[in-house]
Amino acid sequence: MIKENWRSLVIIVTSVLLLIFLYAQSTKADLAQLYQVEALTHDVMAQESILAGEMGQLLHGRLNHYDSLSQDTLHLLNLQQRLNETLQSVAHLRPYLETLNQRIDVQLEPIETFKTKLALYRNSTRYLPTLIRQTLASSAQNIELVSKVRYAVYTLLSQPAEFDSAAFKHYLAGIKEPSAMPLVHHVQGLFKNYDFIISAMSEFMGSGAGEAAKTLANEYQVWFQAKQKEAEFYEFLLIIFSALLIVYIAVMLWHLKKSAQTLRETNRFLHYLQKSLDEHAIVTITDKSGDIVYANNKFSQISGYSQEEVLGRNHRMLKSSEHSKAFFDKLWLQISKGETWRGVIKNIKKDGGYYWVNSTILPFLNEKGEIWQYVSVRTDVTKQIATEKKLKESRSRYKALTNMIPYALAVIQDNQWVYANNTAVKMFAASSVKDLLHQPIQTYIGDEELLQLQQAVEQKISLPMQECKLQTMQGKTFDAEFQAAYMMWEGKPALLLAMYDISVRKQEEAEREEYQTQLEHTQRLESLGVLAGGIAHDLNNILTAIMGNTALATTHIEQPELLVQDLDKVSKASMRAAELCEQMLMYSGGGVFEKKPVLLT
Repeated sequence: MIKENWRSLVIIVTSVLLLIFLYAQSTKADLAQLYQVEALTHDVMAQESILAGEMGQLLHGRLNHYDSLSQDTLHLLNLQQRLNETLQSVAHLRPYLETLNQRIDVQLEPIETFKTKLALYRNSTRYLPTLIRQTLASSAQNIELVSKVRYAVYTLLSQPAEFDSAAFKHYLAGIKEPSAMPLVHHVQGLFKNYDFIISAMSEFMGSGAGEAAKTLANEYQVWFQAKQKEAEFYEFLLIIFSALLIVYIAVMLWHLKKSAQTLRETNRFLHYLQKSLDEHAIVTITDKSGDIVYANNKFSQISGYSQEEVLGRNHRMLKSSEHSKAFFDKLWLQISKGETWRGVIKNIKKDGGYYWVNSTILPFLNEKGEIWQYVSVRTDVTKQIATEKKLKESRSRYKALTNMIPYALAVIQDNQWVYANNTAVKMFAASSVKDLLHQPIQTYIGDEELLQLQQAVEQKISLPMQECKLQTMQGKTFDAEFQAAYMMWEGKPALLLAMYDISVRKQEEAEREEYQTQLEHTQRLESLGVLAGGIAHDLNNILTAIMGNTALATTHIEQPELLVQDLDKVSKASMRAAELCEQMLMYSGGGVFEKKPVLLT
């Protein structure tokens, strides 16, 4: 309660200070200063025009002294000083103020030059009539040129816009007599001073002090508008925060009024919360030494100890041999520093059995920030641990089984390897399973087989055993057989591939076919030898008959009957030889077969 009161007091004091700050920020836009700056910059621009006008009046003789020019120059310097004093605190406008100061300082030198050259110019114009009269009296030959020079000079003095500089220089160049040279030099000096005066006026007008003053006024107005918006924003915040502070005070008073009721409801809620927690979890509370000061009914049901048996005893009574001393030292070090510890512990029951709990140990701190109790909330996970152990053993058996079979097993998902056994690692010449995982399958299999695998996944079907060409990680191609079965892998469609390297078998089959071909060739040669021997024997017999009967026929020339018999035997032997040749042609494929029924007896 004391802490709540102190917190409320701190909030109120902080809020008051913040209100003062917001009020100060909301009054930073000074409208009077804006009017003052606008008036000063306007006066600077006006004073520049006044000075230019006075210089023009002095040049044309409408003013006989420099008093007004000097006073207006001092007035311009006074305006400059007032602007510097007014805007010296505005850092944003300092570059523009420096520019204006530089332009005003540049204007002072042309004014002084104007004064000096104007004095010389005036003295020269006063003496000019006297010098012209003297020149006309002493130089009768140049009367016309001197008259034109005099006219041009008076045009320059009275109507400068109509003055012809080129003609004037031409007239002066035409005067050659020594007696007229003083006039020429005097007029040239007069013209030179006039140029200096005009140049000084041009330099004064081109300094840009008025433009700089105008830029300064515009930038100040932009800066003032930004400040005014900022002040309006802070004023808005002041109003909002004031309203929030009033609402907070009202809410705080309302909460103070409801505090007793809230406290009663909180106690009732904590009672039901404790009851719900006791129904679900094992709860114990120990002092800072680890001695049990509270244990709920769930603890008694699981451990077998009654509450009276554990009160005042240390938690070490539940310690099993499953965990090392370093495990408990680390646990104790962590909670001793005021940190929460979470982990799974194996405990011993009263009857000697064991149970596993998922524990959370939370230190409780007093008002001084010191640990005075530890609260332990545990959940019985004995069945879960046993299930995980069986699952781990099952996975170990499955892994051993898959690594022992001669088939390469792999799971393909999104055209990538997500699982492979040791046989697959060896088959594709990889150094480890990691080399295959998440590699694109198209690197190792042909385009046709890849298309079949994609269609199998889309259609959710299996593929029968078939031959294919596969490729190792080094690019070596080999023959293989594979079949695929559709399955789900981690919630996504996948294919289980079973692959077998048949390179050796294919090689053996090729060798066997080659051997069979050679064997058949040898047997054919043998049969041809036997056939050739039989044919030679038959032909030899036929030739013997032909030759014998032919020899007999020569001896029976004078006995026609015997001669006909001998020739008939030669004819029959020849027919027998022809039939034998026809059979040989049919055997070699060059003859014509005649198919007819034969009675087999």
